[in-house]
Amino acid sequence: MAAGATIIEKIGKDITMGGFDINERKNMVTIPSWLQEGKFKDVEELLKTKPELFTKASSNGKNPQIEGEEFLPSQVFLEQHPYFVSVGNGKYKIAMGENPLILGGDHEYLFNTDNQLFIIDLNKIKAEITTELQ
Repeated sequence: MAAGATIIEKIGKDITMGGFDINERKNMVTIPSWLQEGKFKDVEELLKTKPELFTKASSNGKNPQIEGEEFLPSQVFLEQHPYFVSVGNGKYKIAMGENPLILGGDHEYLFNTDNQLFIIDLNKIKAEITTELQ
């Protein structure tokens, strides 16, 4: 069982909540205790297809920017899914390009309009995620 995970025992297959999951880029990512293991790819798809949720989950309620210009959620997911790097329970900094966990990789972290690292906080859209993924 993954660190921080909770197992819900029931008739049939047990459900694991929280711990670790695999994202679209085939990397391990920590997930909050309220998210079912195996659903992070669905969350990524939800952020891709519903840009208003991407913006709502951001650290300051605005889209990221590059060189002072707004960077839309559709641009974040345009060529491939970004890397979600956990910085807290359900909070992720977003990296484009190469894997930020590989030494010497060419990755680019997104920044917000306050010139801070752009953070996605899934806890801000927990209700929408749990409703959509039922």
